[in-house]
Amino acid sequence: MPAIAPDSVDAFLGLLRQSNILPAERLTAVPSRDDLPADAASAASELVRIGLLTNFQAGQLLQGRYKGFRIGSYVIREQLGRGGMGAVYLAEHVDLHRRVALKLLTPAKGEDQKLALERFLREARASAALDHPNIVRTFDVARAGQTPYIVMEYVDGETLQQMVDREGPVPFAVAAGYIAQAAAGLRHAHERGFVHRDIKPANLMRDRSGAIKVLDMGLARSGSDRDKLTEVLDEGAVVGTADFISPEQALGAPVDGRADIYCLGACFYTLVTGKTPFEGNTTQKLIQHQMKVPPALHVLNPAVPRALSAVVARMMAKKPADRYQSAAEVIDALAPWVTGTGVPAPKRPARRSLVVGAAVALVLTLCAVGLALALGRGAPAPNTAGVPAPVPQPPAEPNGPAPKGPPPKVEPPARPERLGPLVHRFDPADVAPFAMRLKGGTVTDGKRGTFPAGVAVYSLKDGEAEFGSGPVDGTAALSVARYGGDTHIAFELEREVANQGMGLSLRQGTTYQLRFRHWSDASGQLTVSVHALNYRGGSSKTYPSTGSQWRAAELTFARGPNPLRVTFAAVGPVGSKIGVGAIELYEVRAD
Repeated sequence: MPAIAPDSVDAFLGLLRQSNILPAERLTAVPSRDDLPADAASAASELVRIGLLTNFQAGQLLQGRYKGFRIGSYVIREQLGRGGMGAVYLAEHVDLHRRVALKLLTPAKGEDQKLALERFLREARASAALDHPNIVRTFDVARAGQTPYIVMEYVDGETLQQMVDREGPVPFAVAAGYIAQAAAGLRHAHERGFVHRDIKPANLMRDRSGAIKVLDMGLARSGSDRDKLTEVLDEGAVVGTADFISPEQALGAPVDGRADIYCLGACFYTLVTGKTPFEGNTTQKLIQHQMKVPPALHVLNPAVPRALSAVVARMMAKKPADRYQSAAEVIDALAPWVTGTGVPAPKRPARRSLVVGAAVALVLTLCAVGLALALGRGAPAPNTAGVPAPVPQPPAEPNGPAPKGPPPKVEPPARPERLGPLVHRFDPADVAPFAMRLKGGTVTDGKRGTFPAGVAVYSLKDGEAEFGSGPVDGTAALSVARYGGDTHIAFELEREVANQGMGLSLRQGTTYQLRFRHWSDASGQLTVSVHALNYRGGSSKTYPSTGSQWRAAELTFARGPNPLRVTFAAVGPVGSKIGVGAIELYEVRAD
């Protein structure tokens, strides 16, 4: 029986009660019909606004669909994606209030149901056998009626394919960090006998902190003698994705972890160039993977070091024997560029156990191709604990570790001779004191502050934070206490639209340096980004906790063809706090 859209507020509220979206105790919080707008659509929007429904839930109810929101102990909140085997939803445990991703098997009409179920269960088994910070974890597999589903870790972020589609190519150092993290997850999988076989940007998730997680083990092949299911299911078939598939896999030959290494190289190529290594139809791409070598990265983009270009070329060697022989070797090969400098570090003794953990993500944030990545000067630290060591963040403060005792008075750093004139200065002391709590775009407590032209504070979508101005440890500052999501202090340096920016006119091709003071508590971190209004140019750097000390820092960037903005983003767990003091912008002399 087809769903019938509600034609009144009463009908809409009736569907809401039948849906089991809200437990009985929360239904009492639903306003009465007399307190809601007169039509169903407006009433649904009001329930979304006050947080009782999500947009997805409201949209389904407005179409008359009230079944299927409760899956076991979980309530469906949003649809995250849909593929050939089924759909993935954001769900929340009714009692624990833990958010997870639910993957439900819904095979296409006409598809072999038994084969689809076997593939689905294979993915669950493969994922459940792995436990690594760079692989999406599987918590459970169960059935809702006749529909099987997998309960997985929810990653609040986007795939690298979505990132490239939206922003275009990324700087090579950012790509190196992302691919090294993916290699860390694959190393774990390979050590446990699994080959992913479908590594591509769409299967690499980046969370809000920048951590990369490998997902979709649906094509994973186990090398164990007791699990030959994949070989049976895939007999005579080419599996994988034509844009990234390894030559031996395209021929249906036996594969091992080196096939994933080829795919990782193709992913790196796509991240840096914004396009796949080969073009054409599926057959043409499969043939080119066998016979053609794509143009070297340093030829397509002279900013890419030749040595790094050679690393990617070796990852994509046609013969498995000519590639790196393990994911660990890939990690070591990429390590010089993961430091964020883009320049190979001095050669160090080889370490077999070097693994890039989730912490590397905090070093590398979004930038765009064609501009230098102005990150810190750190180098990987030795793994003294005897366990896999993350590549550390570059040190943000030139003054060394914070001393114990009372905070010292930190004077602004002396201007190097290479800096030209001061272009602009912002002093938080010029902002009248205020305090407010912001959730998304709504003030939930306090009152908005008044800022100079071009300065703003905001939270994106699910972001929530307390913003304020006033002294922090005796220094005038704008402060942010983070409670989730993306929260920013933004400076619109330039705007093509009048009265929406600071009115600066930065010169294309000129290098500038941002100099500022910052403060963060024991858990807080600060990410500073300079990027174009269309997100296609700039520089970025993440600064670790200052230990409740004020520190001086700098960030150098080049002005590309597009107007720029600066954002100061709070990074860290719930309740972490940062402060931003005086900010100065200098032009850097060409000599």
